Amino acid sequence: MARNVDLSEFLRRCRARISPESAGLPERGAYRRVPGLRREEVAQLAGVSTDYYTRLEQGRQISPTPGVLEAIAGALRMDDAERAHLFDLVRPQPAARRSPLRVQKVRSGLHRFLGSFTDQAAFVLGRRGDGLAANRLAKALLADFDAMPYRERNARRERPDPPNLPAGHRPVLPGRLAPSGQLGRRSPPPADSRSGRFRFRRSRTRPQEHLMSTTHRNSVRPLALVTGASAGIGYQLALLFARNGYDLVATGRSDTIDRVAADFERHGAHVVPVRADLSERDGVQAVWRAVQDTGRPLEAAVLNAGRSIGGAFLDTDLDDELDLLALNVTSVVALAKPVVRHMADHGNGRILITSSLSATLPTPYETVYGPSRAFTYMFAEALRQEMKDRAPGVTVTALLPGATDSDFHARAGMSKTAFGPGAKKNSRVQVAAQGYRALMAGKDHVIGGDLRTKLTALTNRLLPEPFKAARHARKARPRNTAPRQRRG
Repeated sequence: MARNVDLSEFLRRCRARISPESAGLPERGAYRRVPGLRREEVAQLAGVSTDYYTRLEQGRQISPTPGVLEAIAGALRMDDAERAHLFDLVRPQPAARRSPLRVQKVRSGLHRFLGSFTDQAAFVLGRRGDGLAANRLAKALLADFDAMPYRERNARRERPDPPNLPAGHRPVLPGRLAPSGQLGRRSPPPADSRSGRFRFRRSRTRPQEHLMSTTHRNSVRPLALVTGASAGIGYQLALLFARNGYDLVATGRSDTIDRVAADFERHGAHVVPVRADLSERDGVQAVWRAVQDTGRPLEAAVLNAGRSIGGAFLDTDLDDELDLLALNVTSVVALAKPVVRHMADHGNGRILITSSLSATLPTPYETVYGPSRAFTYMFAEALRQEMKDRAPGVTVTALLPGATDSDFHARAGMSKTAFGPGAKKNSRVQVAAQGYRALMAGKDHVIGGDLRTKLTALTNRLLPEPFKAARHARKARPRNTAPRQRRG
């Protein structure tokens, strides 16, 4: 029982230190009886029921799965030590045996080559960023790798520059060979590089590529790509990745992505914001170049960008619908291609593709949107099976959210429908948490939303298509729509 009491006190302390505003939750009145988050708010962020989290915090004898504990740890913004303590309180684990460390060595010829640099600092980094060898000047300015234990030689940790480092000198970026005569020296970034961040501007010319910041390249955090990260579900997913120890390449169609990058950085993430229109091929290429420019393996990719168009197909604009297909369908395929090949080459990775509950039914008055999401759903399922056969370390998960409390329907011009203001919708925080947990668990798909949404998805498997089409038409049809007059 003592262990359960410790768990209860630990969770309450973690809950009390987080404000609803910092967690991205709406304010619900000025007066709050408890400091920090309420239990129901933690449950919402973690994607579990309030009753389940309450029983866990009260120290009752329940056995949460590792996935649930990871979700709760993310919701409460626990660091690595707190996360390990949570797992220990719930289910003590025996200490894992560490595999013996394989030490890389440098050939004598390379030692002699380093010694030939008498007026510049020169050193060699291993495949994991470990310092392997250095000349006399590098030992004086940086570190004497030969005198350090091997486990302390990693150069990819964030360290301040030594105070006596000459102006203009910085360590060579790991994984990139310096040009002849510039070993150990880095050129200053362009004046408009915004501290090394990659920025895409809509143009018919190729976007300018900027140098990635040394801190980003040297980070030991895993890297994730999230498209459509400016708002809605994509924004909440990017927050979850940042809270759970990931660096980000985050994309958006407008300059909003530059502003929200600060929200992700508050959680310790190094962020590369990329402003790109993914309905254009240049935009897709700009995003992938931004990933490549980090010089790091991509551990997770969320292909989330998408939109809808409301209204009858008779009345909507064809160019708008072709633009929708380019974003919802073509960009998913075009970006998935390099992502999948990259992850297969590295032997592991996780891909989350956002579809929709609309993929399970005909969608009149969103006539093009539903079929586009049906494509992404089946594309994800097919790709998942191929990865099982060709690259078992790569998983593909589809997220099918129901109607969500974002500006999605307003941007689709559907404010005068049953999906407009006042409609009951799923929490985007909850949907993102469900998608993140399913991705980390390697599931094939997940329905995003409350129990009613999940039941709707289940019944959609059984109901005839004409019935589902008529039901959706009642919800999506604009109010006071007059029948179209025949031409005489």
